Parts: sequence; structure tokens; C-alpha cells
Amino acid sequence: DLDYVVELPDGSVIIFLHQVYYDYGKPDSRLMEDYQLDWLGNRLEQYKDRTVFLFFHSQMQGKVGDFDDYGTSLEMTTNTEDYKRLDAYFKQYTNVIFFNGHTHNSFDLVFSEQYGDRLINTYGGEYATLVHIPSLAQSQLGHIVHVYEDCIVFEGYHFGKGEAFAYATFIIEK
Repeated sequence: DLDYVVELPDGSVIIFLHQVYYDYGKPDSRLMEDYQLDWLGNRLEQYKDRTVFLFFHSQMQGKVGDFDDYGTSLEMTTNTEDYKRLDAYFKQYTNVIFFNGHTHNSFDLVFSEQYGDRLINTYGGEYATLVHIPSLAQSQLGHIVHVYEDCIVFEGYHFGKGEAFAYATFIIEK
């Protein structure tokens, strides 16, 4: 199965959710099947008392990372079933940290004045934390995630050069 869970020694959980379709922009667009969303809902309920790191390819419209290098967007739009289900889950399960990419953005573009800070949003603890992953394939950028008892540190990192980016490093409290 391409959707699966990894339980970590510290008690946190990683969930990998695969994208079945690349159908963007229409009201009936789908990126996932209903069985996946049902499965995800059951896993989120199962792990509601743990930190859950959820990985998915595409971002949600109006959330972090919702543009690409060309100022366009290929995202899960707000009127689709996929978006509505994830949005409801993220309102209910604020213990989730949702990682997405798809845009091939660099850290620099994410922090440009034109777009503002689109790398991470904690929503004040009222919603899942959303984290955009820059392009690892093209620019070798990503995050190293450090999990501590009282906080999680997202360290912006250039894997090709072995360098951290202070401006792309964030701390959230657990």
C-alpha cells in the first residue's frame, strides 16, 4: 500500500498519503480517492494524542506554498471534496503537521515581499500546522525536523551544500 504509517520511538507518527490523480482547478477535481480520506480520518483519530507528521504532494489553496516559481498555482482548490475533508480533519486534529511541496519553490521565493511568508503556518494552534517543502529535486532544499519534548524545530536546509538557513528555521511548541 502506498498510504502507510510509521510509528517513531518518541511516540510521534509519520503518515504518508499518496496522490492518485493530478486533476487541478475544477469543482469536481480529485487528487485522492474516498477510501484514502476515510483511512486517513481513522488514522488521525487513532493517533489524536500524538504528534502526527503527514506528508502529501500537493498543497491546499490559500494555505502555505500555494504558488510556484511562475506565480501560478496547481493546488487542491477549496471547493473540492479532497480539500473539504482535509480542512475538516485539520480543524479537528490540531496535532497534525502537514508537509506538502509541488511548487518547486526555493526558500528565497517563499520569503519574497510579493508573496510573504508562505513556508509554515501554525494557525495559532486552532488548525493543523502546515509546512511547505521547497524543491529537493531541483534545488536540494528541505527541512531537518528536530522533535523535542516541548517543541519541534523545522530547520531550513540545503542538502547539497550542508548549510542551514536561519531565516527558514522555525520553532513551534508542542
